[in-house]
Amino acid sequence: MRDYFSSLGESAHPDSLDPRARAITRFQELLLVSFREFVIITDESIQAERRKHRGEIVHNIESFSKRAAVRNLKSLERFSKEQAGLVYDAWYNAICAVPQGVKETGIGGRDAVLVVTKDGQEEKPETRIGLPTFRKFIGEIATWARDDKIVQNAFQVGGLIGPWLIFGG
Repeated sequence: MRDYFSSLGESAHPDSLDPRARAITRFQELLLVSFREFVIITDESIQAERRKHRGEIVHNIESFSKRAAVRNLKSLERFSKEQAGLVYDAWYNAICAVPQGVKETGIGGRDAVLVVTKDGQEEKPETRIGLPTFRKFIGEIATWARDDKIVQNAFQVGGLIGPWLIFGG
């Protein structure tokens, strides 16, 4: 690629007998091809594509900023930055794993709760997750919480292990 772009100023037809053909640069040919091939692209098509992918782009930017916030935490207690990133990834995967169309309410029956500071000012809503998402999250980071079915001699001998088994859940 570097060689190609560095040669754009050179003649596209250096061996031609016609001086006008020798004067045509590779950049000029590239420009001609781009006008010919991309004539179907209009401002409207660009705007339509931007609208189409806007949600995904905003979501990726938010995910990146949250991931950066996790990396920049001052205190991670006993976690390393890599471990904190893995915990965030597990939480994010659990949030994404909730089947579409299933309305899952968080603690207190609400999906998001406004955080109120001591000054009485409201801040950004706090995301709350329900039990199915929490189970998925814990299963991502702890092997004892996975919903694995153990089959032995055609009989199921084990299922969800961990606190749900201990507490009779």
